[in-house]
Amino acid sequence: MADDRVPRGFEDDWRSLLQPRRYADGRLMLTSRLRGLLHRSTSTAPSTVFKKTGGSLTGARLHAHLRYISRGGELELEGRDGERLHGRDAIKEAAVDWAADDLQTGKVGQIAKSYVVSYPDDRDREAVYRAGRALARSLFAANHEYLLVPHRDTAHPHIHIAVRALGDDGSRLRPDDATYERWRASWPEHLHSEGLPAVTSPRWTRGLVQRGGCSMAMWRLEAEYLDGGAPPRVLVSAADRALEEARGRSYTDQPWIPAIHARHDALRRTYRDAAFELSRSPDPADRQLGRRVAALEHQFGEPITRRTELVRAAEDRVRVEQLEAWLKRDRQERTLDRDLDLSR
Repeated sequence: MADDRVPRGFEDDWRSLLQPRRYADGRLMLTSRLRGLLHRSTSTAPSTVFKKTGGSLTGARLHAHLRYISRGGELELEGRDGERLHGRDAIKEAAVDWAADDLQTGKVGQIAKSYVVSYPDDRDREAVYRAGRALARSLFAANHEYLLVPHRDTAHPHIHIAVRALGDDGSRLRPDDATYERWRASWPEHLHSEGLPAVTSPRWTRGLVQRGGCSMAMWRLEAEYLDGGAPPRVLVSAADRALEEARGRSYTDQPWIPAIHARHDALRRTYRDAAFELSRSPDPADRQLGRRVAALEHQFGEPITRRTELVRAAEDRVRVEQLEAWLKRDRQERTLDRDLDLSR
C-alpha cells in the first residue's frame, strides 16, 4: 500500500519513521515511503550537508558576512555571471549595491540569505566544487544573484553561498519547508552527476544527536576563548548547571531532553519492527535491507548531547571531589592514629 502523504519539509518526511503506518494488529506497514527512508538511512554513502547559516538584515551585516566567507578578502567570490570579486573594496561595493537596491523597494527584510554545502570525503575536492557551482546555478541563477566561495583549507570540502534576496523580477526569496526540502535533496543529485556517492539524512535517523558543529556565533565565541579570551557565558552557565545536577539538584525546565530520548526510543522501535518484517519477506533484497536496518538499530546507544557530555564531565568532577574529601579524611585519621600511638 502506497503512502501518498506529501511532506511539508525535510524533517517532516523523516518524522514518519517515528510514527509509521501500522495495521490494526500493530504490525508495521512497509509502505513505499518507509522503504525509501530505510534505504536512505542505512546507506553507506557519505552523508552530505546543505544548511542555512543565516541572513543579512543590513548592508553592514552583509559586508561582514562576505568578509568572513572570503577570509577578509583573500579568497575570490564567484558570481552568477562568472564575475570574480577579489579584495575588500570589491566585496564592500557588492554589499553596498545589494543593500541600495533593496532600500529602493521600500521593503523590510533580509538583504541576503546564506547557505553552506559540504561533502565529508576530500579525495576529489574539485568535483565537489563543480557540483556546488552547478547547485547554486540551478537553484538561484534564474532570478537571483549570488556569490559563492569554496573553502579549500578545511578537513572537508565545503562551499559558502550568499544569495541576494531581491530577485530580478522584484520578488523575494522566501523558501518554505517543501522548497528547502527540494533544495537539500538536489545536493546529492549534483554530487552524483560528478561521480560522487552521496546521501542526505538527519543525524538522529542514524542514532546521532550530538552535532558535528555549532552556530557561527558560537564558533566565534569558542575560537576567541581558545585564543585566550573569556569563556562564553552560555558554556559557563551550562557547565555550572550540570555540576549542580551532578551534586543532586534536579531541573524540570528542560523538556527537550526527555523529548530527545522519546524520539530515540520511537526510532529504535520502528527499526526493530521493520527489520523483523523485512526478514520475513520472500524477496532477497528485502531481507538484505532488513539486515542493514537491524545492524543500524543494534549500534544505537544512549543519545549523546552536549548536555550529556557536560553532565558526565561534572559527574567526574564530583567523583574527584569525593575522592579528595575521602583522602583528606583518611590522612586526618592516619595522623590521629599515629599521634595516639606516639602518646602511648
